[in-house]
Amino acid sequence: MVIVNLEKQGWVTKTKDQNDKRSHTITLTADGKRFIEGVFPGHLQRISELFSCLDENELAQLSSLCKKLGVFASQWKAE
Repeated sequence: MVIVNLEKQGWVTKTKDQNDKRSHTITLTADGKRFIEGVFPGHLQRISELFSCLDENELAQLSSLCKKLGVFASQWKAE
């Protein structure tokens, strides 16, 4: 749904993989790239400000937990 909406906005294109018809390649359009370049710096600044309340040990713990969740999520099968 997210990709379909981005495609409707003209920010990405979706192309079927010729070797694997189940797979698609998503590419930013010129408009999508301009949008990201305009939004991303402010987004990054807000994220940096948000995480600034954590010390190095807390950031390391958060990183470890996020990695653990990522590994689990990549193996998880919704039933």
